[in-house]
This record gives sequence, structure tokens and C-alpha cells, in this order.
Amino acid sequence: MPKILSFLIIIVFLLVCLKTDVPMNPLFGIGILVVIGSIFGGALQATAMPVMFGLIFAGMIAGPGGLGLVGEGFTDSIILIEAICVMLMLIDMTEYAVRDVSPGDIIKHIGAGFAASIAIALITLGLLTPVTSAFNTKIILALFASTLSPLAVYSFNEQDTPQKQTMLIALGGFICSVALWGITLSFFDSSEGNTIRLAAMPIVIGVTSFVTGFAWGFIGEKVFSGRVPGSKVFLPLVLVFLFFPASRFLGLDYLFTAMGIGAYFGIVSDIHHTSDIGVLLTGLIVFTVFGVKLNIMDSLLLGRTNWIIVIVASLSMVFLRVTIPSISIRLFTKQKKHVMPSRYLIPFGPLTLIVIERFLPGFGTDAIDMESIDTIRTQCTTVILITVFVTAAYYLIVGFRGSGTEDRKR
Repeated sequence: MPKILSFLIIIVFLLVCLKTDVPMNPLFGIGILVVIGSIFGGALQATAMPVMFGLIFAGMIAGPGGLGLVGEGFTDSIILIEAICVMLMLIDMTEYAVRDVSPGDIIKHIGAGFAASIAIALITLGLLTPVTSAFNTKIILALFASTLSPLAVYSFNEQDTPQKQTMLIALGGFICSVALWGITLSFFDSSEGNTIRLAAMPIVIGVTSFVTGFAWGFIGEKVFSGRVPGSKVFLPLVLVFLFFPASRFLGLDYLFTAMGIGAYFGIVSDIHHTSDIGVLLTGLIVFTVFGVKLNIMDSLLLGRTNWIIVIVASLSMVFLRVTIPSISIRLFTKQKKHVMPSRYLIPFGPLTLIVIERFLPGFGTDAIDMESIDTIRTQCTTVILITVFVTAAYYLIVGFRGSGTEDRKR
């Protein structure tokens, strides 16, 4: 009943704003996404599907490509809020992934993610070679294919050991892909500079930010923990808000800083600060906003020539993201059989889109004009949509089969 009342109140205010041309506050847009996301997430959870898909679909429907309940400038107006939510979710994810896992296993699984990311990029580039398209476009799509999203794995919410292992693999793949994007982008930079220095910059910033986050987690726990009621739950929020004013001044990367904070709490600290309510709320915002950014109308308006490379890229990426990590983890752990739910790695998540938005404009040189960059971005978001629908369909089929099996047992 509270969800229904909240939804009705938001709809009434939305209609008033539309009729009177009153600009909507960004927080009001977040409220719309939270309510619609809760309804869609609950509906999908009842069908034994991950809530994550309900949140993404809610964002797509509420966004400019759907009903237009939030405008096109909405995502730009909440960049800070989105970044804070992504940081909080990354802290929880990293803490969960590394807690009670031996350092050797952490290194092996992250290393397997590194190897898988490089292999996926190279094989994707090879598979796209026969397709009629610019070589630079194929390079970007290959980098895109290698960008794994640990937040997507974490959001499946199937808390078991195989999922933790897959999360570490995705974490390693994400870190490696950021380095690959930076190295490749340095060769597209038209300015006269040291290519090696430009290529190493993302790696140096990532390592510096991670170490700073790890140290900041230690300092934050010693200074704030136990002195404020509820500090164990709200400590990550305090750390994130205190970090933001210094982030630009220090030139740190907020994603890797969040990973560093999470690694500290997972490896060193005894505090279990993860709050189910906090994770739910940040997940609601992160994945519904992710859905808003996936403008379905842009994807449907792709030309026929673009659809060819999109279809080839989608099929190859789904296949490679299922097979390559499984092979990689077997090689790194020296185990003949390794139970790993590869389906977790199929969908691209919010981190993948953040990386695209960060690096893709840098490829807009004389070789690739900005119009082509926009087309490539549309191709990437279309592939993201396809992988989301493929994974959702898999869970839907498995859910129906599972319910049928239970009925026969009864």
C-alpha cells in the first residue's frame, strides 16, 4: 500500500508539472525512478528473476526513450548523486568479494579476470575483422567487449562462493579494461606528447586512488567508528562525502578509491558495515539511472549497416563472456573442473557505461569524427540492451522450468 500511494502521489505531481510547464527538481526524478523501480523489481522478483533487470527496465520505460517521465537532461543533473551511489555500491561489493577469501585466491581470480579481459578484446577484434566497418570502430567495440562489470555480478544477489569468485574475475577484468582503454586512447591523442606517459596515466591514477582509498578506510575507521551511533552502517557514507571535496584537488579516480575503501573493510577491518537498506537504495538509483541512459529509441533507429556489426558483436560478446572467463579461471587455479556461473558476466553493467562515457569522447580525432563517436556509442548501448534481454530471457526460461519441476515433484 505505501508503494502504491507513493506512486500515485508522484504521478499526480508529474501531471501537474507537465500541464503547468513547471521544471521538475532532480530529486523528484529520483523519486519517480525509485518508486517505479521498486514496483518493477518486486514484479520480477516474484517470477524468480533478478531484481536488477526490473530496475533497468523501469529506467528504460521512465526515461526519454520510453514514457518520458524524466527528461533528457536528468542524468546530467544528478551526476554527483549517481557517483556517490556508485561509490557506496562499489565499497559494499569489494568488501563482500574479498572478505574471508585468502590473498592467494584473490590474486588468482583477479589475474584470471585480467587474462580474460585481454583475450576477449583480441578475439572480438578478430571476429569483427570480416565485417565492413572502420577499423577504429572495431577497436573500440573490442575494448567495450572486454569491460566487465562487477556491479552487475554483485546485483544478481545470489550470495554464494561461485558468485564471489565470479565477482573477483569481473573486478580484475574491469581494472584491466580501464588500462587497455587508456593505453589505446594514447595512440589516438592528436596532441604532441609522450605516448608512453599518456598510456600509463590511467594505471598510475588507478593505483594511486586505490591506495588512497585503502588508507582513507583505515583513517576513517579509527577516527569515526564507535564514536557516533550507527557509525558501522553509515561509515561508508561519511567517508564518501568527506572524500569528494578533495577528489578533484588530488586528481583521484572515485571508482578506484571506492574499491580501495571496500578492500580495506573486507581484508583488514572486522567491521561488517553493509546495510541491506543502503545496498537496496543505492542499487535502485544506480540501475534505474543506468536504464534511463539506455535510450531504446536510439537503438531502434540504427541503420541496417550498423545492425550488422551490432548483431555480430552481440553474438560474439555473449559467447566470449561465457567461455573465456571459464577457461581463464581453470588455467589460473589449475583445476580441471571449476564451477563458475558464467551467466553473471554476460550483461554489461553501470561501470561499463561509465567507462564508455569517460574514454569514448577521447577517440574523437581526425580519424573518427564526433558524429561517428555518437554512432559507436549507440551501437554499444544497443549491445548492452541485447545482453540484458538475453540474460533476462535465460532467467525467465530457467524460472519456468524450475517451477514446472517443482509442480511435477508435488
